Amino acid sequence: MNFPTLFIKGACVVGMASLIGGWSALAADSTWNVATAGNWVDSPNWTSGVPGTTSGTTSTDVATFTLSTLTAQRTVTVDANRNIGGMTFGNTSGFGNTFSGGSILLSNGGVIQSLAGTGSHFDNINTDLIIQGDGGTATFTANATSATSGMSFGGAVSGVSTTGNTTVLTLNGTNNSATIGSPLNRIVGVVSDGVNGGKLAIVKSGTGTWTLQGANTFSGGVSLNQGTLRYFSSKSVFGTGTLTIANGTTLAHANPTAITIANDVQVNGNFSFTVSANATFSGTMNLGGGTRQITVSADTTISGAISNGALTKAGANVLTLGGVNTYTGNTTVSAGTLLLADNAQLEFSIGADGVNNGILGTGILTVDGDFSFDLSGAGTTLGDSWNIVDVGALTETFGSTFSVVGFTRQGGGTGAGIWEGNANSVTYQFDTSVGTLSVVPEPATWVILATGLTVVTVFRRRRM
Repeated sequence: MNFPTLFIKGACVVGMASLIGGWSALAADSTWNVATAGNWVDSPNWTSGVPGTTSGTTSTDVATFTLSTLTAQRTVTVDANRNIGGMTFGNTSGFGNTFSGGSILLSNGGVIQSLAGTGSHFDNINTDLIIQGDGGTATFTANATSATSGMSFGGAVSGVSTTGNTTVLTLNGTNNSATIGSPLNRIVGVVSDGVNGGKLAIVKSGTGTWTLQGANTFSGGVSLNQGTLRYFSSKSVFGTGTLTIANGTTLAHANPTAITIANDVQVNGNFSFTVSANATFSGTMNLGGGTRQITVSADTTISGAISNGALTKAGANVLTLGGVNTYTGNTTVSAGTLLLADNAQLEFSIGADGVNNGILGTGILTVDGDFSFDLSGAGTTLGDSWNIVDVGALTETFGSTFSVVGFTRQGGGTGAGIWEGNANSVTYQFDTSVGTLSVVPEPATWVILATGLTVVTVFRRRRM
């Protein structure tokens, strides 16, 4: 008597699932099984039923797209609020899938990835994608070995975190697809915090390349921890938070049009600017207390103030410093040109005799801006000197707008020459021709010495 009852209940459940395609309590990982366009919600399009759910936010189902018999780019129409645990692309053909329609709710911890064997094509996720979990995480991993394979996120990307919490999106993988006009790994849609008051942050990990392209509004910042991060089109591509750059990474400007990035920058190691057109960073730059080498492959400007460390400029192109900089480590020009722009400043901390930071190297130095000497701890003994610019090794030019803050140029005006200023009850003199700051006799002392020499000369002449 009990067996028929159980059998009937099971039959009822299966029948209901087949009638309601969006209900997937019995669904699990499943693979797209047709080489034509189709609806996500239609069960016959999948090998093991429709993955995910439309009635929750914690599905672990992974939708896989490895069908390699596509003869054209195929569209998968997504229903509203399709919650899944992840998506995997491994199709080896020259065509991929384009997802359009509703929205994808990616479960907390979810991964969207391309496998090593993915063919030379784009997989376009053009639906809005919302990362679940209050303080949730998600990862986009590009591991295709083909340099012409890419994943493109054309819809909006956001989180659901509430005030005080941050959604973290990690861009991972080893693929280095990076050619405009060919497949590459990119987020084209607008990345935002979401509507619940929390933040969204982006972390770039892995040795591969990802591109940010949208007019983004997320506020949790960008951490470039590994590999290459390319930016394109929008001056707000990094959102409104801090851009943090780790050692050995590359920040690449992919746009042929000049661009200004306003984000503050935290530098935690040596990195490269690889740019296709002039790029200006107008936010502040903190060097993190270390000596940071910046390598530039096209003309680059840092117009915000640089602080807290020392700077080495490498690369054949021009790096322009345009801010009132306060870092007091050495500035080294190892290659190319370093330009201190008009109205910009470099600060030098002057200590005991010979103790100071300076400008070193073997490259080209052009100084159109100003030097500022912190003399609060400077030596005061006549003859004390400090090498500010290594004129013997650098190829330096002091432009007509050069000046020393608080000093006066002998003969008046600005530009190369001898600059004098008073502090600590002594006179300091900076001579651009030798690049040296020194303690010199005060003008009155020079008069006394000159008069004494005259008397001695006259006396000697009379004895003769």
